[in-house]
Amino acid sequence: MSPFFFDETVEINIQMNLTYIQKKMEFMEYKSLQEFFDDVDLLISNAILYNSDAGNPYRHAAEEMKKRYTKIAKKVLQAIKEKQQQQQQAAFAK
Repeated sequence: MSPFFFDETVEINIQMNLTYIQKKMEFMEYKSLQEFFDDVDLLISNAILYNSDAGNPYRHAAEEMKKRYTKIAKKVLQAIKEKQQQQQQAAFAK
């Protein structure tokens, strides 16, 4: 696969954007939550890579998005884990 270039100084190997993620969700193309998380991680990583200048406001926005996304993803994974534990405990109680 050839790299996708935004400009001559930054090489983005795999393109990702919110529209693509939305379409994959609409058409139920994600086989797992991890696939969705991987696409969001890629989107954010590409934004940080492309906006590499530390003073770039888009980089700051991408870094803030990464912090918020990471926090939300951890909560989602924890909720899933707790639900699975509850289901296992209920199954053993029978």
